[in-house]
Amino acid sequence: MLEMTGWTTSPPAPNKPISGHLPGGFVTEEENNWLVATLPPGMLVDNAFAVPVAEGCGGTFSSLVDPMVDAKLGGLPSKAGRNTAILDIGVLDLSGVEFVVLSEE
Repeated sequence: MLEMTGWTTSPPAPNKPISGHLPGGFVTEEENNWLVATLPPGMLVDNAFAVPVAEGCGGTFSSLVDPMVDAKLGGLPSKAGRNTAILDIGVLDLSGVEFVVLSEE
């Protein structure tokens, strides 16, 4: 289970703390009778999680596929403090959502 954060992590060694940042508030503007809403970029991080071995990959062939997946991903399982996940959130444009249409006054 990942616990992504926009703050600074406190991972076990050998990982060192890393920092994310939360997206800012929505930015809205009117454009051709549409309310254009965007969510500015942000970055969520986690580097304090363990990764278990693969389980059930390949269905009935999982006894063959699981070890190949483990090897391909760098030798699973992997203890906490040896893994990093970064979710880079780009600008989210919500202008195509119909319910944000401005009513004509």
